[in-house]
Amino acid sequence: MSKSVITNSIYLLSGILADIGVVLYFFGNEHAFIVFCIGAAGMIALRVMSFKHTDDFRVRRLQNTQFISTLLMLFSGYLMYRQNDIWVLTLMISAVLDLVVMLRMPKND
Repeated sequence: MSKSVITNSIYLLSGILADIGVVLYFFGNEHAFIVFCIGAAGMIALRVMSFKHTDDFRVRRLQNTQFISTLLMLFSGYLMYRQNDIWVLTLMISAVLDLVVMLRMPKND
């Protein structure tokens, strides 16, 4: 298998685990944050590995925005652990920032 297929599979599995963690949290499972954090950790690891070293100011700014989004995802896991309902807001902000980065990041050649 190629590297991109493995990377996409890990990212997909991490997203599914994060979604399952959120659903379990809504059903009252007290250990749902662990499943969410495992999924978030996979996505965070792939984001860190995909950072590009470039002189393009726009790409660096978008990567900084994605880093903030990653920190918000980690903070959401912590708030789930503390059973604070604000985690929904931080996760939503993280998702909006990811959407902005996805739409604005230049395509690879």
